[in-house]
Amino acid sequence: MRFISYGLTIDSEIFVPGLPQIDHDPQVIVRLAKVEKPASNAEGGRAVEFKRGEFRIHWRHVGTYLIRDGCEILIAPEPGAEEALIQLFLIGPALAYLMHQRGLLVLHASVVSINGLVVGFLGEKGWGKSTMAAALNARGHALVADDLLVIMPDTGGTPMVLPGPPHFKLWPEAAVAVFGDDPDALRRLHSQVEKRTRPANSGFLDEPLPLRHLYLLDRGTQLETVPMAPSEALLALVRHTYLSTIMKELGGLDGNFRQCVQLTRRISFSILKRPKDLSALGDIASLVEDEIGLHEPLAYLGELAATR
Repeated sequence: MRFISYGLTIDSEIFVPGLPQIDHDPQVIVRLAKVEKPASNAEGGRAVEFKRGEFRIHWRHVGTYLIRDGCEILIAPEPGAEEALIQLFLIGPALAYLMHQRGLLVLHASVVSINGLVVGFLGEKGWGKSTMAAALNARGHALVADDLLVIMPDTGGTPMVLPGPPHFKLWPEAAVAVFGDDPDALRRLHSQVEKRTRPANSGFLDEPLPLRHLYLLDRGTQLETVPMAPSEALLALVRHTYLSTIMKELGGLDGNFRQCVQLTRRISFSILKRPKDLSALGDIASLVEDEIGLHEPLAYLGELAATR
């Protein structure tokens, strides 16, 4: 099958549910194959190996993935590996490694489109990125991507974001609070977790969109946003780069740093402090809407152009 994700047409022997199918020439090939495990010792259920143009990674109970030259992923599943896990690691970390090979900046963030401009939420696992994006999606704002924010190489213009799969990964209580769903009617990510896959209300976006603002999620006793200085924003971007823990081994520290510096010059950042309370999601989403709605899209893009 051929599907599209993050602007790439992918010809895959692994079926991934919920991804839009497309009949274009493939840019990425995904195949089942014999792939040797990395020679390094596994840490936390993962073993990795780096060579020029190649990245080999083994996940315990899932399989070994060889990502090569930004255009090929070879997969050797573990015997008895759950199909949902193989799919999850393909469309998540394996594809993130491939996009890094293609020169794209990949951040740990969830993003939506508000008035045609991309607004996102940076954070680690469990910080509420998906829940925030879902709360805005439920209010009519299109999902751009959940968990992976993929930014095209800098060309000196407005940063452009490539849309990802049109679904969320949500804990059952978040799906109830945001969409009023019955969690039992939603598919689990895999059998070992309670998280559910939930289709976005907006469907799939098929064109890159301009990035306007990123929020760094934080806890607070009251709801507020605090503007970030460029130096703070840079630290946040480096920390929340999707591959930050292995960027040195990938040989990408300098390139990643330059990409993050350029991004701090092109968009605005702030810290979003909010209480850990699902009942407050409406107020939080309303605050974001009010802040982003202060500028019309064309006026904002004009302001960006004038600062360069």
